Amino acid sequence: MKDLFRQRSTQNLRAAELLAEADLYDAAANRSYYAAFDAAFVACLHFGIAVAPDHAKVLSAFCGEMVARRKIFPARIKTALYDLQRIRVQADYESKAVSKSQARHAIGIARTVLETIFTTVTPST
Repeated sequence: MKDLFRQRSTQNLRAAELLAEADLYDAAANRSYYAAFDAAFVACLHFGIAVAPDHAKVLSAFCGEMVARRKIFPARIKTALYDLQRIRVQADYESKAVSKSQARHAIGIARTVLETIFTTVTPST
């Protein structure tokens, strides 16, 4: 399952880039969040944290256990995940659309999250 979600994570980042190129900024922000969320879920699985792929549970487990307690990942990753979640909520539920600059920012944040997590969490062999 870890490899499947790792693949989804990288696919979501690529999808976000393509959506932004097509001026679909809300969708790009959404996919950016899911790229990072899936990467956090992979990290939880990798480090033996049993958690269902639920937004609140994964973010709580990842940020609480792997960032705050174990210090496997830097605190800036916690901030990045919550920033992406905030932008996704705007994209999905608020009346104000995500701007081009916000979408590009979200993609950059997601890319950093994936690079940070997948430098530590390598694919299964």
